[in-house]
Amino acid sequence: MSRLADVAIKDDDDDLRIAALRVLKLAHNARNLSRSVEISLSKTIEGSLKDHEPRHRANAVSAVDTLTEENTSDQYRDIVSPSISQLLRIVLIEEDENLRDRVKEVLFKIFTVSIGETKLNCDVLVAIPPLAAITTTMRGKAIIMQIIETLTISDDTAHEVADNLIPMLKETSSFTRAIIIELLLKLYMKHRRSKPMLIESAVPETISLAFDDNDDVGRIRISAIQLLVAFLSGPTSLESTAERQPVPWSATTSSLLNKSTLRFMELLQDEYLRPSVLDLLSLMSLDATARELMTLRIASMAFGSDSPALVGYIELLARLISDERLGQKATDYILLFVAPVLVTRPQLAHFKFEILSALWWLYSHKGSKTEIKKEQEQAQDIVEEKRTNIEDDRKEDTQKGQVRNIGRGRKQDTAKSHPEQNIATGKLRCIDDPKEFEKLGDWFALAIFGRHVGLHEARTWRERCERYLPKLQEQTAHPLLNPLRTKTEKSQGWTILDDTVKYII
Repeated sequence: MSRLADVAIKDDDDDLRIAALRVLKLAHNARNLSRSVEISLSKTIEGSLKDHEPRHRANAVSAVDTLTEENTSDQYRDIVSPSISQLLRIVLIEEDENLRDRVKEVLFKIFTVSIGETKLNCDVLVAIPPLAAITTTMRGKAIIMQIIETLTISDDTAHEVADNLIPMLKETSSFTRAIIIELLLKLYMKHRRSKPMLIESAVPETISLAFDDNDDVGRIRISAIQLLVAFLSGPTSLESTAERQPVPWSATTSSLLNKSTLRFMELLQDEYLRPSVLDLLSLMSLDATARELMTLRIASMAFGSDSPALVGYIELLARLISDERLGQKATDYILLFVAPVLVTRPQLAHFKFEILSALWWLYSHKGSKTEIKKEQEQAQDIVEEKRTNIEDDRKEDTQKGQVRNIGRGRKQDTAKSHPEQNIATGKLRCIDDPKEFEKLGDWFALAIFGRHVGLHEARTWRERCERYLPKLQEQTAHPLLNPLRTKTEKSQGWTILDDTVKYII
């Protein structure tokens, strides 16, 4: 068998080589000869691929091509598998362009012949992690990514490969770490529905890479953040996380993320990283602890002097409002109340439309989807009517040749035409947790009185509120301007006033 294997790979006569390989394939089908063929032929192919003789290497590649023409059955897997690592090495680092392209052609034919997972496909993927450490070119990196995208593998194989890749995040080479991060991202995106916790063990090291200031590759930090975004999105896409609960991370992962919240907020000052960091922080805000840290930091910056960091924080605030993350914590309401005031600052004026529109649409409605859709259709009708009115007035002005006020005499629905006005006329959401309701009262007291106030001032404020609120109740029945509409709500209102005085005392 050894002599036949040498002829099949190293003989100068092409016809003789093809005939010898055909004989070896027939012998492999015989039970008593298959093992001998596997040992002899696999050893000869592997040795020839390492040989410095170009002809032997080319013949070995052709033999692999012949043996994998029908990869669906893995019939010759035990012959080809020992050479997989060497074939990949040629594709990734070989200088001979013709040989490299030929091996690449053979490998990708193996991947595309089979529809489902094959053992040979698994062998290829399992061989990638150690080779990723020696890949030093963008071309080699691109080929590895293409292999990951093309291969069809099971969740168990993906888990095995991920376990081999994750320890390599500690490699000293930044280029290697960048490759590993992107490999994990592609692997996770293919298997996150069935294996949502596939890369959880990589989270600590990925967080460290996101804060790596010595990023000589240029993309390792943003790739690390994108991997965290993909993981925190779980089995669904980022766009579908607005109305769902966070992925049930482990206590260790949740603690690491919460501890890193403020550091991630600091990255908002980097305009290159900011879009990815905003995605990440929006997902992290599904956790109440992380969201409270964000809201308090934003509030502390909002009430201070203007600084370059404020723009990034306000963009985060706009994102939290737009993604409908705020609403059940006392600190959430602080930002909802403060947001319309913040956008009046000249340097933050470009956030005005986004924040006010999101407040109007997401936080002034508390009806069913059908009701919201109906209001949306009504708003669209108003816009169309206004456009028609303007066009009619322009035609009339042109005909009469005189200056008129466009739309004069027509009734406009200003509440629906202007989001900032409708904020004050919508139905605000309520805090369900009584403890959070009490906290909101504490924050309210701090906002009214500050940290230092006397008992006389507090009691005077309460007495004036007692005189003012009933008058307000008589003047209007509006849900926001008259918060004490029912006995229960009135009782809650006086409780806040009493608690505020007790807070001061």
